[in-house]
Amino acid sequence: MNGLDELLADSYLAAGRHGNAIQIYERLTADEPENSAYWQGLGQSYYEAGELDEAVLPLQRAIALDGTRDEALATLAWVYYQREDWVNAGTLLLDYLDLRPNHAASIFLLATCFDNLRDYEQALVHYNRFIQLDDGSDDARSFQVQQRAQSLERLLEDQ
Repeated sequence: MNGLDELLADSYLAAGRHGNAIQIYERLTADEPENSAYWQGLGQSYYEAGELDEAVLPLQRAIALDGTRDEALATLAWVYYQREDWVNAGTLLLDYLDLRPNHAASIFLLATCFDNLRDYEQALVHYNRFIQLDDGSDDARSFQVQQRAQSLERLLEDQ
């Protein structure tokens, strides 16, 4: 029965019916607390419903059960990033990049985490990684990253 419920919950989530998805995922996680997919679905449902605080524990549980859940890592990293919790966001982004090493947007976010933590050497490393992978689809961000990388290079040379 849980397989059909999971399909229904996934369908609700995809359709933007987050409340319905949350109800089903809550039941599924209670029935099978060791199923990381159910926890990820619950966390993602809360996240997409805009309930960021409620999303944290299910996403943490999904990651604890299965550290290769890249979507859970990315979503939880974004929650922490939005809260300006640079340490936790950066830690999760590093884990995510172990799974998806060339994900340019995550490399950019990681660089900004290091930048906000004033770890300018690591920020520069990741800004430069982003520049190498950048497809130019966001000209403003590309320009800003290049400018920031240059200013960090100057700052580090002067130290």
